[in-house]
Amino acid sequence: MKILKAGTLIEDNGKIGVIARVIRMGKMDFESDILSWRDNYEIHYLDGAVTVIGVKAFFRLVEDGKIKIIACSDTTTTLLPPSSPTGGVGQ
Repeated sequence: MKILKAGTLIEDNGKIGVIARVIRMGKMDFESDILSWRDNYEIHYLDGAVTVIGVKAFFRLVEDGKIKIIACSDTTTTLLPPSSPTGGVGQ
């Protein structure tokens, strides 16, 4: 299972969202490591909602057709044009 990158655009039950962050597997730094987590995606939706979902659960929903991957972010393409160093439009 390939981990998607931040910037991946999705449709989730008719709502458009973007994977804003990939939270990698790890453990909390306590004396006893009883808290650990799996790989997760933090997804931001156009309506302002934010959710965190486990990668395995995310791909089960993709397989079930409840989530569709619209565009994947990778190293050769970007979903948004680069911003201007001066902050102006079209400069």
